[in-house]
Amino acid sequence: MNVKKYYKKIMNKKVIIRIVLILWLVFSLGYIARDQLLKFKAGALQEAYMAGRAESIYELMANLKNENCDPITIYAEEEEINVINMECLNPTKETAEEAQ
Repeated sequence: MNVKKYYKKIMNKKVIIRIVLILWLVFSLGYIARDQLLKFKAGALQEAYMAGRAESIYELMANLKNENCDPITIYAEEEEINVINMECLNPTKETAEEAQ
């Protein structure tokens, strides 16, 4: 009977060790997956922000290159500013000759 009790103790220890290792493995894989997902989300948000920022700048540049030289109003919360293309303020030789 001593052998059976000893064998059961050993088996119980092995089972407990296996369970602990499996739980540790599952927790570790979950943590790594969560970490990678958060990095992916942060990268995607950063890319979207940069793409939106570049698109805004390209749109502003396209609007400033209008032929009528109209000023463009830019709003940021409570503030507003009018901008105009510098080429409209300082005519080149070609435009000065055309005007004469």
